[in-house]
Parts: sequence; C-alpha cells; structure tokens
Amino acid sequence: MGLNVYVYESAVACCPDLIALQHLSDPITTETWARFCDRARWVRSINGRSELSPGSWSFLLRHSGNVPVFSLLEELRWRGMSHPFSDLRLLSSHALHVLVLHCPQGIQDQLFVSALEDLLGRASRLLNLTLYDSSADLPTRLRSQGLRHLQDLTVGVSIGAYERPVHRYVNTGSLRAIAALPHLEALQIDLNVDRAAEPPIEGFDALKVLKISDNRLCAQWLLERWCLPHLRSLHLNYVSLPHGQSPDWVHLHPLLTLVARRLPELRTFDLHINCFRELPGQFPEVFLSAVEPLLPLRQLITVNMLFYRREILVSDAVLQASAEALPTLVFFSICFDSIADDENARGLHKEGEVTLRALASFAKHCPKLEVLHVPWLIYKPPVRQEALPSQVHQQEGRANTVTSARTEHGLRELAICWSVVQEVQLCAMAVDTMFPRIDTGKSRTRSRHCASGLAPRT
Repeated sequence: MGLNVYVYESAVACCPDLIALQHLSDPITTETWARFCDRARWVRSINGRSELSPGSWSFLLRHSGNVPVFSLLEELRWRGMSHPFSDLRLLSSHALHVLVLHCPQGIQDQLFVSALEDLLGRASRLLNLTLYDSSADLPTRLRSQGLRHLQDLTVGVSIGAYERPVHRYVNTGSLRAIAALPHLEALQIDLNVDRAAEPPIEGFDALKVLKISDNRLCAQWLLERWCLPHLRSLHLNYVSLPHGQSPDWVHLHPLLTLVARRLPELRTFDLHINCFRELPGQFPEVFLSAVEPLLPLRQLITVNMLFYRREILVSDAVLQASAEALPTLVFFSICFDSIADDENARGLHKEGEVTLRALASFAKHCPKLEVLHVPWLIYKPPVRQEALPSQVHQQEGRANTVTSARTEHGLRELAICWSVVQEVQLCAMAVDTMFPRIDTGKSRTRSRHCASGLAPRT
C-alpha cells in the first residue's frame, strides 16, 4: 500500500504484502485482509495524502463491503483526493471529531459532495471542520446532520495570494448556511464577497471567536450587518489584499469605532494590516486618534496590532492612554514590520518617543499584564544620574518621577522592535525595578521573532 508510512504504519505494519503497492487489485488473501482490518480498528489519527490510484480505493471499499475500516478514527487531515473519492468513504468514522480537507480541483463534481456527505453523515461527533479551496457554494450543498454539532469551522483558500480565484471563496449563500449552525463557537474564514449581495444578518447565535482574512475590503461592511451577540474575540487580517487595494488610513478610525460599538464586551482584538495607501501625517496624535475608540472596551485582555511595511508614530501618550484605559490587559502588542534604520527614521522616532514612562504606566495600571511588545524604546540617562536606579526621571532633565520603588509586577515578556539606549545598565536596572519577573530568554526570542527582525540597538 503506497501511502505515507507515518499515516498508516500502525494499520499495515503486519501486512507487508500491501505496503509496496501503489495499485491494488485482486487477489488479497482473507488472512491479509483480516489482519489489516484488525489493525485499522486501532488507528486514531491520519495525517497525509493518498498515493493510491483511484481504482485501488474503490477496490478497498468493495473489500470492506462499503463499511469504513477505521472505525475508531478521531482525527483526519487529508489531501490528494481523486475521483471518485472512495477514500473519503473508506476513511469515515463515527468517532471522528476533527476533519481537515484540502479540496480537489473537481470540487464541483457531485460525486465529491456525495462522498463528503457520507463522511459527515457518519461523523456524528464532528466538532472541528477545516475546508481549504472549497467551492463558493459548498456549505449550501451540505445537508448532513453531521454539521449540527460543529463548534469550530475554518474555510480558507490555500492557493498563492496572486492566484486565488474568486470561485474558491464562500459566497453570501454559504455565509447564511454557516450562520445557521446552532453550536458554532469559532469561525475562521477567507472573505472575498460582493458587497452588492445581501449578507446574512441573523444567526451566529453561539459564535465567540471570529477570524477574518479580508481579501476585498469587505469585512467592515459585513460586520455592520452581522449580529454577533456573544462574540468575545475578533481577528482582522488585511495582509492578503491584492496589490493596490490596501486600506486607507482614514478607514481605521471608523473600523475601530464599529468594533467598539457592535462588540462592547470584546476580550481579544487582533489587527494585521499590510500597509496603508496614504498616511495623513507623521504625528503621534494621529495614531492615538485612530485607536481611541478601543479605549472604552474595559474588558479587553488582549490587544495585538501588527502593521507591515510602514511604520506609524507611537508615543508615550498613546501607550499611557492604553494602559490607563485598559486595566485588565494580559497581552498588549504594537509591532511594525519594517522600521527604517537611518537618520531620517531617528528623527521621526524622536517625534514619537517611547520612553520608560510608557512602561511605568503599564506597571502601574495593568497588574495582570504578562506580555508587552512596543515598537521602539528611546532611553537617555537623566541629568541627575545619581538618582538612579531608585528613580527614573523624565528625559531631558525634567523632574517628574516615573518609578520610585521596586514592584512585584508579574510581566513575563517585554519585547522591543527597535531601541536606542545610551546607558544599557541604567536602563536595565530601571526596567528591573518595574518588572522584576521578566524572562529574558523569552523576551529576547519574541523580539527576534517580531516582524521587523531587528535586535534592540544600544
């Protein structure tokens, strides 16, 4: 049986006469088939693709009497299906609760829909379903009761970003079908819908987590029309937009205003944007004004904003306002993909300085914070150095005190994309006063793995 050995080794280890074949045909001895079926009953997880010919799958299905042989299979991750999709019928299981399928080119074939229906019909315990490269209307064609208990659904397009055909994205009819799933709690979806079509308004009664990869600037339009009474986690990704369709900066404030208005009990907000077509000006107040609608969401515990290919000025005022408004934060990150490292950039960073005052504000107002990621940090020793490390004064000699005593704050990770630190030891002592429990290894790893890939500068 010419399948990936890690997929079926537990099922065919005792059947060496089946292992080497890519095409199966009669005869298979009764003893060999019995041994195969006996071992197949104990397989719990399959992860791979078919290397058998379509006829071989049909042959195995006939031998089994159209009865699935992996009766206790709980997890199936499968690609490489081929007409007439006998593998789906053979791999179905009443115990299946996780199913990941990379759909074939013949997705419009009714035989595929029928085979998938058979699989779902047997999978009465299915909780987690992932479909890659399905047709736009596939969810509307699935009538199986096997989806009634579904809790987690992903519908994505895995083809290259510049090759993604529209017919691979779900249409509004499919969105209505998905919205009607009564127990669906988590939905991850690649969107490319026509705004002229009416989206679903009702449904999503149990949805708590929504992850949208927007490929047509339609997420905001849909969020205005969807009813999401129990949503607690929202992830918006604008990274895969076609060239020339990046969002305008002026759209950020209305988007965040909509999020705050429609989802007042949001706990997690995650925003990834490739780049903006145009920025109104490089002033920290611009960014503060844009994100201000999020500040009344007092139950937020995670805020993660990643901006690719273009930096936006962030200052102490932005971070201090966030810390003061969101005391329940556990994870807070603002990261830029490419931070310029030249004299012009240094001038911009001076206009939008992030200093120890911002970190002190998180230490004071966010007692549960565990991860803090800031785009840059600028540290210059204060004029009166003898006051350190017990006190850290505002830069350029101003007398306002930032920290005065060692705290017991539980922050574990502090990541900085880009920094200018003139006195490393003094800065480190001040940070240690505010956050004595930092794991330097994890913090260093997070800094290195941030999109900018720049180590702190000293």
